[in-house]
Amino acid sequence: MISAKVCRGRLARPGETQGPYLLAATLLLGIAKGAMREQYDPDFSPEEQVEIENEEAEIHQRYWNELSAFGEAERQDSADTQTSAPTEFPLSRRPRELRSLLRCYAAELAGVEAKRYQESQHLQLWLIQLCERVFDAIWDSVSQIENLTYHSSDDSLRSAIWEPLEEMKDRCRQGLPFLPESFKKTVRRSTSISKAARRKLVDDFIARIQFQAGRKISRTDIWKVAGYRDATEFERFQRGERVTVSANDNFSRVLRMTPESFTRSVDKIKSKK
Repeated sequence: MISAKVCRGRLARPGETQGPYLLAATLLLGIAKGAMREQYDPDFSPEEQVEIENEEAEIHQRYWNELSAFGEAERQDSADTQTSAPTEFPLSRRPRELRSLLRCYAAELAGVEAKRYQESQHLQLWLIQLCERVFDAIWDSVSQIENLTYHSSDDSLRSAIWEPLEEMKDRCRQGLPFLPESFKKTVRRSTSISKAARRKLVDDFIARIQFQAGRKISRTDIWKVAGYRDATEFERFQRGERVTVSANDNFSRVLRMTPESFTRSVDKIKSKK
């Protein structure tokens, strides 16, 4: 089957024409490259292929939900500027958090297939092809979410996606283990936010709920919605000390919730008492 990706970059641009000989050569080159890739592709069983597809689908859905929350920020901020009343609490831009999320996305998605690789003389080729596919898949998702550039530029987002993928390839070339050390390092980066930045994130969230939903909330509401029975993990999260990856993910998820979703969760918890 002809690889659309290979051929697409060599077809005529809009407004240009492409001769029949050049088009034929392009298609033949695509067929040759596709056949060569199939020859050196990892030999996964049908069962393994289904497992890979299911795990990838779950990861895509999970990160799509998290990235979509970033896309809402600019729309809400723009809507506020169209009202007669000024916005007292403009939504904060979160470039570092968004880039960390994309790094984790790329690392986790690449790991689904890479962790199944066996020793082979083609290992580096597999990783190169895998990293290209992972980048294209993530960038396709990112491109469908409007307003992410409210937080960070396109170039910065691309770099964030490529960072763990390049690290994988570099470690493989050096004969070093490329799983899971590089991925753990990427995940740890997502928790390396300063204490002041964490408290500001929480303060901004409380202010946003009060301004947009007209309702006062407390820090207690935040850690309860995150699923905790006491404030210990939340206090660590705010201080940035001994924060587990799961705690960081849980509180970050809550702080990305819309006012409507958050207040519904608070009411649901209170109704169970």
